Amino acid sequence: MYERAFGKLRFGEAAPNTPETPFAVASLTKPFTAIIASTLIDQQRLAPEDPLSKWIPDFPRGDRITIEHLMRHRSGIPHRVTVEADEMVPHTAEDMVRFAAKRELAFEPGTASLYSSGGYSVLARVLELAGGKPYAQLLDEIVLRPAGATHTANADRMQPGRAGGHLRGLDGPRRTSRDLSFLVGAGSVFSTPRDVLAIIRRLTTGGYGATARTALVRDNGLRWNGITDGYRAFADWDVATDITVIFTGNLFAGAADLIRRDMPRIARGEQVDPPVVPKPRLRPMRGAARARLASVSFDVNPGEPIRFESDSVAALGSWLLYVTSDSTFFSPQDYATVRVVLGADGSVEALQWGEGPRFARVK
Repeated sequence: MYERAFGKLRFGEAAPNTPETPFAVASLTKPFTAIIASTLIDQQRLAPEDPLSKWIPDFPRGDRITIEHLMRHRSGIPHRVTVEADEMVPHTAEDMVRFAAKRELAFEPGTASLYSSGGYSVLARVLELAGGKPYAQLLDEIVLRPAGATHTANADRMQPGRAGGHLRGLDGPRRTSRDLSFLVGAGSVFSTPRDVLAIIRRLTTGGYGATARTALVRDNGLRWNGITDGYRAFADWDVATDITVIFTGNLFAGAADLIRRDMPRIARGEQVDPPVVPKPRLRPMRGAARARLASVSFDVNPGEPIRFESDSVAALGSWLLYVTSDSTFFSPQDYATVRVVLGADGSVEALQWGEGPRFARVK
């Protein structure tokens, strides 16, 4: 119904993005990994109840973690198992297992849920062992070729014309430089909307088998989301209308969420008003309000406290935050109001991110 490319491969250069431009699709990688796992389960080369220790004997608590735990984010393996310095060089799935093995589990496996890219990278290594091939080859043979997804590849494969990722900076967009192979199986794939659509169509029509469809498709359709290193991607399919909206981008900004909100309505023929882009009024944060945030980190990005670039601009990791009051920020990456939650004693307890998640203070 509608297809259009905007912007440039890299800020300040002439080459434009096109419908054939591969973008990092971040966590849209995870359902691709789940399709590989489901296929190996159907082939009886892997079982959901297999303990991790069957495949990686020396992994700590591996006798308590199952393949199903890894697939459903119930293993207790933290979301992030590396630090930024580790993420600047190429890594294999085997490397990521070693990183994950050094991290303490967040909870007893199977007793809670924690979104975990680290767990999916460990799963990628299990799939290599069960499938007898590198993750990139399993991805190609099981997911991509059957769907005709010819512009998609894992980060470790050469792929000309990839878009560069960009984050907002004080002086304009700045390029990101991490090697996304550290997100193997979790956020390591570069793709295009056309290819993602082809994979979704094959999945929802049963082309990857009933196990994969049951694992990934909900009663009302599917809703996939990915964010990493200045890239943003989403893919939504509504079962009632058969409308699919897919977006990939290389400048992380809240415009993508407005597209996600409005495009299904436009496709249904509804009258949609032009979106109102927020224009926050910046205020300085000084004194006690600023001091109480010193050295405080949150489980959105453990170990990285809010740092102030100026009295009215702060950053949390690579995300800019504009100060709008002594207890609120505006996030230009997703147009969210971020509120500092205080306890009865006046100390910082959490960050409330818009209408969404609440990120607790890391003690």
